[in-house]
Amino acid sequence: MVKFAQFCFYFTFHWIFQFVFRAKIAGVENIPRSNFIIAANHTAKIDPFLLCLLPFSVVKRITPIYFLTSEYYYRKWYLYPVLKPLGCYPVVSRAWTLDEFLGSSFSKLRDGKTIMFFPEGKIVGENPETKARPGIGYLGAKSGKMVLPLRIRWGKSFLGIKQVTLLFGQPIFVQRGDNSTDFFRQEAQRIMDAIYSL
Repeated sequence: MVKFAQFCFYFTFHWIFQFVFRAKIAGVENIPRSNFIIAANHTAKIDPFLLCLLPFSVVKRITPIYFLTSEYYYRKWYLYPVLKPLGCYPVVSRAWTLDEFLGSSFSKLRDGKTIMFFPEGKIVGENPETKARPGIGYLGAKSGKMVLPLRIRWGKSFLGIKQVTLLFGQPIFVQRGDNSTDFFRQEAQRIMDAIYSL
């Protein structure tokens, strides 16, 4: 169901997005073939949908992709029928530990699915000074899955619409450490640094 919905979205919006955003893509050869975590900087609400700019040969191989979504948006009656079929799933709003907060994400990775994750935890524009939260370090260490850095960069505008560039870096394996939040935060920052270096 999710894969079908994502294919429909792709064929509907791929050329529209290409035309509107005059997209450039680099590093497609770095995208793994097995399930993995896409870790991206968070510039705008449209960020997850920009993956439809990828060539169809890549999209066909990596879909379905799942997206951790704010419960605030996920529970809205007019967004839920769109977000759920497209692979969005809600964050646990009252989680006290990383295990509770990211349990559903870990389960998807364990089941062989690919997820997209924003280490900064919120929309920050293009601000490399923002610190990463420990979640991506936790997911990478606990799942053992590759983390694919993605830099979303907006360039000069044309008629008020900015050009977008998607830059994929070399996959990163998160080390297994002492299972502390400080360790996960350190690994998360390493991934965030890799993203902003692209």
